[in-house]
Amino acid sequence: MPQVAAHNCFDHQRKRLIMPNDAKLGLVLGIALVLVIGLVFFKRDHGDGTAPPTVATPAVIISAESKT
Repeated sequence: MPQVAAHNCFDHQRKRLIMPNDAKLGLVLGIALVLVIGLVFFKRDHGDGTAPPTVATPAVIISAESKT
């Protein structure tokens, strides 16, 4: 079975993760894309920000004395 060299992503001297530049770019672009899509759909759902008019229905009051 051939031995595969493991890529060490942790710098033990500085105690931090080593991340290639293309991975950083992909992470930043991915987060930005998710935020943009979320904002577009959020604004589309709420329209211009005005609430639709509400019509209040009057409550029916039934007293115990008026039962027929």
